[in-house]
Amino acid sequence: MERAYWLSRQQASFMLARAATSADARLIHYDLAGRYSVKAAWSTCERTIEVVASVVRLDEPAVRPGPFDLADETYYHQLAQGARYSASEATSALQFAEHKRMAAKYMRLAGEAVGHTRTVS
Repeated sequence: MERAYWLSRQQASFMLARAATSADARLIHYDLAGRYSVKAAWSTCERTIEVVASVVRLDEPAVRPGPFDLADETYYHQLAQGARYSASEATSALQFAEHKRMAAKYMRLAGEAVGHTRTVS
């Protein structure tokens, strides 16, 4: 009902804009038509949210993590290899240390990915 009201106001504003004799009046009516269009869309969204909230339990997560949601061991090994290569190409000791630290982190994550897939499977 509310959507129909805002759409009728939008149509009325378009008609008034077409009939306007000055550019300022035309601009004002087009602006109002746009605002009424947004109001109509928002009233539709509010109703959709109410319907979805009544159907979906909001305390449950929408997506449950599965065994394929986490990066796998091979992916982390590839990242570690890339970090080791970057360390070999580093131009300063600071860069070298940072790349080596990241390589160690990726190897640790690879081990965790293996542990996770074993417990889930």
